Amino acid sequence: MKKLRVIFILVGVLLFFINIKTIYAATNPQKYMVHDQLHLLTSSEKQAVIQQNQQWLHDRNKPQIWVYTLRKKPTDIENLGENLLTKIARETTIKNGDYDWETEVDSKTQKWNINVSLLVAYPGRGIQIKLIKSEDLMGAVSDFQNWRLHQNLSTKIANKDIAFQYFNRFVPFINKHVANVKTMKPGISWGDIWAIILTPVVFWLLIKFIRWWHNTPTSGGSDDSNFDDGFILGRWLSY
Repeated sequence: MKKLRVIFILVGVLLFFINIKTIYAATNPQKYMVHDQLHLLTSSEKQAVIQQNQQWLHDRNKPQIWVYTLRKKPTDIENLGENLLTKIARETTIKNGDYDWETEVDSKTQKWNINVSLLVAYPGRGIQIKLIKSEDLMGAVSDFQNWRLHQNLSTKIANKDIAFQYFNRFVPFINKHVANVKTMKPGISWGDIWAIILTPVVFWLLIKFIRWWHNTPTSGGSDDSNFDDGFILGRWLSY
């Protein structure tokens, strides 16, 4: 009887520590900010990622960049961001019976879709790396700004530093354009740039055409040169 009581006590203690570990994993934000299976980040770089994300949690829009490096290539690359966030939500949502667990998971995933960007590396013709932008970041970056941010950043892992380079490249942009702004507004786009370049050219061509039009005779006369010019203009307009 005494031995049975001891066994029950030990089982109770074990279950208590398992429960505490589960709660800690679900509530500790550091557990899902970095998940480095490929060991692309040093300990200090992981800590820098965590510290920056924790700092962002105090900002107006609470932006995040979570870094995930995966040993295996995901089966669904197109929906990789959504699938990862759902998986994290499932792992960090406690089943305690006080709410509908699936609804809570969906709610958490939808909330994260708004402000959590994922920097993901995975195998596939070498190690691929990409930033899956949150809705907030997507709304704040134009196609031109996105091109500038990715300049000299490879989409393949050429060295272990590339993951941290990606992270550091986007941090200043997020601090300026996402973290504390009232409304996400993308900056200048490629369309704007082409408009700036082409508008003066169009005006110049229009002015040249108007000048040519006014300086060109529209009818012939007794003068042979006038008649020739009028004939040429008439032939040109007839085409």
